[in-house]
Amino acid sequence: MFCRNCGHELDDKAVICVHCGVPVNTQAQKTAAGESKLDGLGLAGMIVAVIGAIGGNFLFCMFSIIGVILSGIALGQCKKEGKSTNYAIAGTVVGAVGLAVWLAIWIVALATNGVYM
Repeated sequence: MFCRNCGHELDDKAVICVHCGVPVNTQAQKTAAGESKLDGLGLAGMIVAVIGAIGGNFLFCMFSIIGVILSGIALGQCKKEGKSTNYAIAGTVVGAVGLAVWLAIWIVALATNGVYM
């Protein structure tokens, strides 16, 4: 393969031209951009789920639900495309734990005639 900018011959697996520094492998760029987008979605799901898990009142349960949804979407897409699932798994787990905690709080609150709420 040859660099489209300077014309030097390059290795077929090259990502950038070693002579002029211009990116040459557009497929690698697309893969990296797609992976960072999914990492961002998984990270956002994890952050929202953490906020839901440590929130102050029962309305924070919604953050846990949103975190599980965002992380679940990222997890499904990452698995489908064979990409890293670290943030997506963490967000799903934290969101599920947050939901379990809020469920326990609601059960206790209802058992005590809604005193907590």
